[in-house]
Amino acid sequence: MNDNRLFIEALYTLHELSRIEGRGSESAKVKWIKEGESDELKALLQTALDPLTSLGIKTLVLPNEAYIIPDHSETQFLYGFNKLIDELKQSKGVTDDMYLQVSMFIECVRSWFIDEENKTYSRLVYSQQEVASMIDLLKKVFAKKLNVGVKAKTVNKAFPNLIFDGSVMLSGSSDLQLAQKWMDEDRIVYIEEKFDGVRVIYRNGKLYTRSFRELDSNCFPNILNQLNRIAHHLPDNSFIDGELVSDQRTDISGSVNKILKGTANSGMDSDWKFVMFDSESNTVLDDAKIKSNDFRLRRRILHDAWMYAGSTMNIELSTVQIANDLSDIYKAYSSVINRGGEGVMIKHGDHRYQPKRSKDWIKVKEVKECELVVINVTMGAPGTKREGLIASIDCVSADSKVQVSVGSGFSNEFLSTHTDDDLIGAIVTVKYNYVIKSSDKRKPHSLYLPRFVQIRLDKTTADIIKV
Repeated sequence: MNDNRLFIEALYTLHELSRIEGRGSESAKVKWIKEGESDELKALLQTALDPLTSLGIKTLVLPNEAYIIPDHSETQFLYGFNKLIDELKQSKGVTDDMYLQVSMFIECVRSWFIDEENKTYSRLVYSQQEVASMIDLLKKVFAKKLNVGVKAKTVNKAFPNLIFDGSVMLSGSSDLQLAQKWMDEDRIVYIEEKFDGVRVIYRNGKLYTRSFRELDSNCFPNILNQLNRIAHHLPDNSFIDGELVSDQRTDISGSVNKILKGTANSGMDSDWKFVMFDSESNTVLDDAKIKSNDFRLRRRILHDAWMYAGSTMNIELSTVQIANDLSDIYKAYSSVINRGGEGVMIKHGDHRYQPKRSKDWIKVKEVKECELVVINVTMGAPGTKREGLIASIDCVSADSKVQVSVGSGFSNEFLSTHTDDDLIGAIVTVKYNYVIKSSDKRKPHSLYLPRFVQIRLDKTTADIIKV
């Protein structure tokens, strides 16, 4: 079978993928992709779905009668396709001539279906509807808008590691007891503001969303120029992880959506800032098995590169402070919230950058307060850090619909001056993030991340918490 028929069959595989729907469609699509395995199919899928491949094709023009469409019998489709893709990758901008070359290639493929001899030798006699669908899919491959219901993850199940399917590091916990554990282990614990913007990755001179959708560089002349200077002082092949925010508190998310849709204006980043908070080698994003440097070293390398780069008006490095106990975290969080911020991130200095959700990043967001009544006190067991001291208190709301055990937030002074007798029946202020609804109607609800604040001697009744 010659290469051109393999290319046509690859397009037909894409056409059939678009028709597989419903329950079990994922496994059916993987099976169909495997059965259609060829270099042609791999080339089409990789071009269309690789987020790191930018072609710049938006609209295609139809060649007029003055242009002679190449004879398909003298054109190897796979070679011609790969040649065009390489030229588009290397181009800094798509010229009218390149648009025309792509359009002429598509017309050359279309002409294959008109040839009666090909109809005889092909596996199927393709209907007009199928031909139109296949040509349309080829256009969408060039435009990187292939919509056949498959993503990189699906393709990689059939052809392992064919397409980059990386992620960024994300918070995998909101448990401040984990931060307490780090401090008990004498680890350095950092508090960093969580910014209310859009997560953006700088990689190889371009900007990407957290799902690695490329952002039009023309929209970021200032930020990219400054990041390029910073990258010059980083180890080769480094990415920079950060958050895109606005001084004017404009809708950053809405602006990024416009960029992704291609409806944004050029040079729109004058009042935006890119807040950097991490950096590491691209190989860590490409292969999760590769071990990164620890956070302290990554942070120092990024800080030095930022300093060496000179004036970077649109670039900031996130500020961090060291937490000695949970009260430092609460104070930092309150400070951020009072300034209109979103919350804080807690990280320990030994952690490695992992392109996935990780408990090495603790996210602390909205905090609420309530008054509860203490119904039970648990003292620390022998041999524990709080031996003979208050370990936790059980509290309930006024209507008993919320009950929670509180084991954090106690200062050393409080623990040394209070006993269980002082607390039973007392009204206490408790901070929490949200109510955890009980799945059993017979059992009370609970609170997420409860922290003791103080005894309320001025109050005699607990609150009723709206669930």
